[in-house]
Amino acid sequence: MIFKIAFTVLFAFAIYIFFPSIIKIYLKKRQNQVLVESGAICLTFDDGPDPRATPAIIKLLNEKQIKATFFPIGIKVEKYPYLANLISSQGHLIGEHGYSHIHAWKLNPVAYYKDLIKENTVIDNFFGKSQTRFFRPANGKVNLITLAYTLISHRQIIFWTVNSYDYKLSDTDLLVEKITAQIKKGAVILFHDGRDIGEEDPSSTVRALKALLYHKDLQGRKFATLDEVFSAH
Repeated sequence: MIFKIAFTVLFAFAIYIFFPSIIKIYLKKRQNQVLVESGAICLTFDDGPDPRATPAIIKLLNEKQIKATFFPIGIKVEKYPYLANLISSQGHLIGEHGYSHIHAWKLNPVAYYKDLIKENTVIDNFFGKSQTRFFRPANGKVNLITLAYTLISHRQIIFWTVNSYDYKLSDTDLLVEKITAQIKKGAVILFHDGRDIGEEDPSSTVRALKALLYHKDLQGRKFATLDEVFSAH
């Protein structure tokens, strides 16, 4: 009896988490190949919008005439609709990131799926169905529901290649040093214009972004939205 229970648990784990994680490895490899071919740097911002950082980030991007990709949380889109409208009105790309930023391994499948559907409804209603193609899972974790949802909703899963760690580092020089050291021919840089409770104030992201955009090693580099890089893939 114990053996059957253990086997059932292991089988369920393999189907729900392990195999999707293997598929994630393949997806990341394919994504990185496209990035290298394009040579572009994609700036992405998760967990917003947030009045403490989003407007300043938009202003910096406008100064450099750079378009970025934002992955807002549904609950914050509803809370700050004027900021969501600001992002969209300035021509930046919108992706999905879940309604309440739930870790794919820490919630039962039904509740997790409902969270994704709720985000889908909020984003599509606010920005339009044709505006959203990409989905970034919270914390970069996937499960079987993640894969099923993206197939059904025709979303492309996107991960990052460079994590700025702006949510826990406040030293601007250190942040920029870590980012520039990881950028190669092409990159998807992960920033956060929103914060969870207990994380660094988002003003650290604004300072790091400004320093990065004017860094000597990035002058002349091609910046692009995810749509511009992956439109043919």
